[in-house]
Amino acid sequence: AAKSLTELDLSKNRLRLSAAVHFGVVLRHPQCRLKVNLSDNMHSVVDKVCQGVSSGDLNALDLNMFSLQGEFLESDCAALAFIARMASAIRIVNPRQGLSHDRPLFRRFKERGPDTTLTTLVLNDTHLEDDVRFLAAWLSCTTRLQELTVSASRCGEDGAQILAGALEANKSLRLLNLSDNQIGNAGASALATVASRHPTLTALDVSGNGIGLEGAEALGSMLATSTLLAKLGLARNKLDAAGCEVLAGGLRIGSSLKHLILDSQKFGQAGAAAILSALETNTSLTRLQMSAVDLDDAAFMSLGTSLAKNSTLQILDVLANPISDEALGKVQALCSKELVINRSGMPASVVRRT
Repeated sequence: AAKSLTELDLSKNRLRLSAAVHFGVVLRHPQCRLKVNLSDNMHSVVDKVCQGVSSGDLNALDLNMFSLQGEFLESDCAALAFIARMASAIRIVNPRQGLSHDRPLFRRFKERGPDTTLTTLVLNDTHLEDDVRFLAAWLSCTTRLQELTVSASRCGEDGAQILAGALEANKSLRLLNLSDNQIGNAGASALATVASRHPTLTALDVSGNGIGLEGAEALGSMLATSTLLAKLGLARNKLDAAGCEVLAGGLRIGSSLKHLILDSQKFGQAGAAAILSALETNTSLTRLQMSAVDLDDAAFMSLGTSLAKNSTLQILDVLANPISDEALGKVQALCSKELVINRSGMPASVVRRT
């Protein structure tokens, strides 16, 4: 029967995650490709546990996506550790009881070392705090992880510095998201130092971390020297005009960044002018997000000259700023290229001028 089985639906059966590992024993044929649905079970809500299992051998399960949200029991931790070491993507969001006191998930990763198949790991609102060291120990030795998101998990400054040290040893990561972790200036500086010379990292998100001038200086230096980083998320921090100026210094020199996110900060006209002045010579940035940064009509119109001198920016987001149709029109008239301006309360404005 196992040779012909192609789909198994076990949803809505009040199953625990720990039961999931036992289903593999019936799949012995190496050619069996099985789709398993374990969603909507009462104890651990699994959105997708298995898609396209390539082998029935319990030691060679190929899980394309594992997603968990809701009650996370102690008995589930061991099962999760077993499954996780062979998954290619895992997403864990807000487990009600944390990841257990001994973190079997990361300890199992550490035991497996570089031979894990995991390429994407998402841990949102997981309250790692001091236990970030288990994650860092594994990150330092894995060779396949490409995307790591640890958002709103209370890493703090110390945790960010620990992860930065692990990132130094890692040679595979392409995306690192540490948004909303209270990493502060010290954490941002540690990450910036490593990111500036990392051989594979192309995207870094440190939004919502209380980063001010000191952190901005380190990030500006990173932008000036990095040859790979293409996306930087800095929304919801504490950047003022001075912080924007040091970032602008990095933009003037750097040549890799394509997408910069500065939303929801109070740097106003002075900060925006500093960033856009850098774009007069920058030839890499294609999208700039400055929504909710206190730009009024006068401030926005003052940016027109810098926009007119740039030939590479394709999208400018200025949502949630009090900008009138008149001000938008005047800026459009200055632009000598196609530019999409996204503004609150209206569809994207496409500027086509010759």
